[in-house]
Amino acid sequence: MITERRHNYLFKTLKTMANFNLAYTKTNRTEGGSKISMIKEDRGNWTGGQIGVGILIGSKYGVAAPTLGGYLKRTATAFDMQNLSLEMAIDIAKKGYWDIMRGDEIISQEIAERIYDRGYNMGIKEAIKEAQAVAGIDTTGKMDTVTLNTLNNK
Repeated sequence: MITERRHNYLFKTLKTMANFNLAYTKTNRTEGGSKISMIKEDRGNWTGGQIGVGILIGSKYGVAAPTLGGYLKRTATAFDMQNLSLEMAIDIAKKGYWDIMRGDEIISQEIAERIYDRGYNMGIKEAIKEAQAVAGIDTTGKMDTVTLNTLNNK
């Protein structure tokens, strides 16, 4: 039986962790949603990951051409990009960004969203390094226990 005092203690010490759905929704608003971006000067729209390298297939829901290729485990095609569903884009974002940065273990929604959004734009390893530099810890690019504890003020 939990006493009222113990209940209050547990309630106060429980912290809500960051929420992927909130972060995804916010980032997706700035990433163009379901409209395909075909900007030739954007390296993320080329299958080779560099301007003029590979095939220009664009990006959709913020999913870059090389990222879609990595998810599909083959070079993505224009057809693949055109038919990218919101569900698949969310799966890519969750597995390829949020889970790698261990977003479900970060207490602050704001911090998690900043790392996630930066990761979506510059690569998750670079975004984690940036967060580590701001926090004043070694910049490994890996969301390890030291990084999580520092971000969570433990």
